Amino acid sequence: MVWYIRTMPPDLLSDSCVHFDEIIIQGFENILGCGLPVFSLSQVCLSTKLGGAGLRASKTHSAAAYLSSFFASSSLVETFLRKPCVSIHITSALLQ
Repeated sequence: MVWYIRTMPPDLLSDSCVHFDEIIIQGFENILGCGLPVFSLSQVCLSTKLGGAGLRASKTHSAAAYLSSFFASSSLVETFLRKPCVSIHITSALLQ
């Protein structure tokens, strides 16, 4: 999923991220052998340094991952294409 959120615009991946995050939480609950209340689910998503399980939500991080990847690679893309690298999805990602 990390590859997808870094390479595809978040507005195109939103539903997939939500579904993936739900499957990850279900898997975690299956390992524990019980369901978790809502406030525990918030803690599970915290980093281990903050007392969580480190299960980062792909939906939450998709915009930052895409923007980071886009801007990190844009100069290389512009070198190959010899024209400005433009994406119509940058504005929507910045607003998320």
